This record gives sequence, C-alpha cells and structure tokens, in this order.
Amino acid sequence: HVGRVTGLGASPDGRTLVSGGANGEVRVWDARTGQALLAVRRHSGAVTHIEFSANGKLLVTAGDGHTAV
Repeated sequence: HVGRVTGLGASPDGRTLVSGGANGEVRVWDARTGQALLAVRRHSGAVTHIEFSANGKLLVTAGDGHTAV
C-alpha cells in the first residue's frame, strides 16, 4: 500500500487476506505465500471495514461514507 493500512479481513477458510489502505486501495493476498493477487482502487477515502460472507464468495469493503461490493 501507499500510505498506511486502515482495514484488514480474512476469508472464512483463512486462505485469503484482504487489506484496505488510507488511499482507498483494496489488495487481495494469498495468506500462505504472502503474494499479492489483486489491487484495485475502489474508494475515494480510507478503507476501514472488510468483511467476507460466511461462504467466502462475497467481499464487502466500506469506509469514509460508502461501500463497495
């Protein structure tokens, strides 16, 4: 991330981590290897909340007044 990490979530199976940054970026990581799998800029401000659905197929991020699915 450019800047600080402001949110963190883990998939129910523990295989995937998702981090959110102060700059609105969301990154998906392989928890076993530490390899970044995806980086997208989905928010105009800091990402403060990251949640997976119980089955791990849906990811929701939120922060600074809006939500991305």
